[in-house]
Amino acid sequence: MTTRARQPYNHSNSAKSFLQRQYELAEKQGHLINHVELFRKTHARGGQFVSQVAMDAHHQMLKLQSQPIPEGSQPLTRDEIC
Repeated sequence: MTTRARQPYNHSNSAKSFLQRQYELAEKQGHLINHVELFRKTHARGGQFVSQVAMDAHHQMLKLQSQPIPEGSQPLTRDEIC
């Protein structure tokens, strides 16, 4: 099985690295782009997610990001959300 076939969803980033795309988006928008926003920007074309799996993953990230932090706990890290 190829590496591409093992990916749960494709991205719309062409050959650019995610770091390069994040930098370009930050320059264009004038502010830093978080990883959840970067996921949305790199897994959608024309405002539509490239697949249902990518859309579901993004919705799960938003859900995790918006959960309240119980008293005495640490917020989820970027890696735990994405």
